[in-house]
Amino acid sequence: MGKAFQEMKGSGPDHAVPKISIIQAEGANPLVRTIREKVGRNWFLCKQRRWRRPSASEVRHREKALRILDATGGTVEQVTEVEIALAKAEIGADGIGCEPASAVTLAGLKKLVKQGFVKPEESVVLVLTGHVLKDPDFT
Repeated sequence: MGKAFQEMKGSGPDHAVPKISIIQAEGANPLVRTIREKVGRNWFLCKQRRWRRPSASEVRHREKALRILDATGGTVEQVTEVEIALAKAEIGADGIGCEPASAVTLAGLKKLVKQGFVKPEESVVLVLTGHVLKDPDFT
């Protein structure tokens, strides 16, 4: 998505690249850990704790994500299981069924607004990709 937004940049007067932020669940947050352990602003010099050697594909994906975050001024945040459950319930109250992994976007947005990273008057798009049937037992 970040690459697509960058390619659209300059294609019209209203085509600015938005800040892209990545939200991860607290228990599955390798990118959040990488960024939080960064050395200054140079994210490629990060010392990430490794439980196993990452595959070449994982390294490429991490580097792409770091470049997009840097280029767009985005950030990363993590959310707890409780925050995910509350966000999923809020999304469900609006009649939209989503899996917990997709509810991280709303939970993360709430944290970013509270931190002041996202201003209340800013427009935000949350990408929700997983349907409720992917994890129907999560309540």
